[in-house]
Amino acid sequence: MNKIVKNSFFSMARATILFPIFLLITPYLISKLGAAGYGLWALTGIIASYREFVNFGLTIALVRFVAKEKATENYRAINEYLATAMVIFMVMLSLIYILIFTFRNFIAIRILGINEDVQVAVFLIIIAGVCSMVNMISGLFKSVIDGAQRMDISNIIITAQVITSSVGMFIVLYMGWGLRGLGYNLLVNSILGLLANLYYSKVALPQLKINPFLFSMSRLKNMFSYSINLQLSSLAAIWIQPLNKIIISHLFSVSHVGYYQIASKCVQNLSSLVRTVFLSLFPATAEHYEKGGAARIESLRKKAIKYTFPLVTMIFALTILVIPSFIILWLGSDFAIISTITRMLLLGAYASVLATPAFIMLQASGFSADTLHITIRAVFINITSCLGFGLLFGFTGFGAGFLITGVYAFFTINRHYKKRFGQTTNTFGFLKDNSKAIITTVILSIIAFACMHFVPLDSYIKILLFSLLFVGSYAMIIWKSKVITTSDIKVILGERFYQRIFAIKTS
Repeated sequence: MNKIVKNSFFSMARATILFPIFLLITPYLISKLGAAGYGLWALTGIIASYREFVNFGLTIALVRFVAKEKATENYRAINEYLATAMVIFMVMLSLIYILIFTFRNFIAIRILGINEDVQVAVFLIIIAGVCSMVNMISGLFKSVIDGAQRMDISNIIITAQVITSSVGMFIVLYMGWGLRGLGYNLLVNSILGLLANLYYSKVALPQLKINPFLFSMSRLKNMFSYSINLQLSSLAAIWIQPLNKIIISHLFSVSHVGYYQIASKCVQNLSSLVRTVFLSLFPATAEHYEKGGAARIESLRKKAIKYTFPLVTMIFALTILVIPSFIILWLGSDFAIISTITRMLLLGAYASVLATPAFIMLQASGFSADTLHITIRAVFINITSCLGFGLLFGFTGFGAGFLITGVYAFFTINRHYKKRFGQTTNTFGFLKDNSKAIITTVILSIIAFACMHFVPLDSYIKILLFSLLFVGSYAMIIWKSKVITTSDIKVILGERFYQRIFAIKTS
């Protein structure tokens, strides 16, 4: 459990560091590019998702098989799995990129609906295609690092990449190089990420050998039989963001694509802050399921939810309260349109985040067919609800469609989890177990919302003080009501770290 907690800590630390970077760089990008330019940057970024078409779920499968083979110290098998994935990726990525390069103008004008700055858009499409190839190969070595349960390393690499990318964005825009400069910056950082993951995969697993000639057809069959459903899930899931942006560009405007990009990025960063805590469950679940079966999996899920539910609920509630005031201060009153859709996206994300442990455990335990069915249904619900509500109620209705998708995913994931891990499993028991946290959140939110009408949050200082008061009140009530106990803190921090803090406190 301590290894899982350690990996979760580094994942959350990474997300905590990256979120402020996003907050700082976004208004700078908008000020330099304008709303339309930022929308163009977001829209052409869709092409990066093409790599999922040739992923075949192999990156996730590689994490699982590395974790399983490492448990038995079968390093020959790990090297064969890596080599097999590398060969498949190199062949398929090259073929797909040739198609993208050949039809680059058609993609820009006909598919993305870009009528201005077409040449710049074509350039960005080509750059995004190259970066996707580099990032996919880089992702294989990251999978090795994660499978070795060294997410501390992979999180440090991701953090460093985002920091260097943000610094590069600032420099190229300051120098006046515009969207083309952003494209070159993206390419440089992709290459640096590849080199870093390549080097540190050897650090995480010294027995690793990078040799394409270790390609094994039997390993491919093993990976593909597991990952085919993951691949189909990925193919279904990647349509959500690109299609949402394409729908918005056709229903509204390229500027609205930028608005959606900002709202979804806010929600994604906040969700990542929470979801990264659960990422360490994947290799841990693969290992535990191999050794102990379903009983150990359910124990893991209960612990994951027990330690995270109060924190997740508090974070989302606070964000929903302050986001309108923050956006006006952050981007200006012209972007107030983003507030309502952001709140709807947050509610949908909250519902899906609560089901994340169950979803990850289904995948890691080998029930990828279940996650495929879940994803296909969620994509269908997303497209129909976003398009339908968007036509009926405009941009705000589009956000309502995303909310419906998140709620639907929550119930569907938990239903499949219960089916696979026993009818006696109470998948919604955490709602009863955390009733004190839920009641505390609701009451505090109502009081806080009422106070905001008397004391408007019209400065960053007021937002900060409001947030500290909300968090402090919530933490005190949670502690006094024994939702989180001393023994829980020991598990979360680890016995050694807890003893250090306790010694400091008593001294």
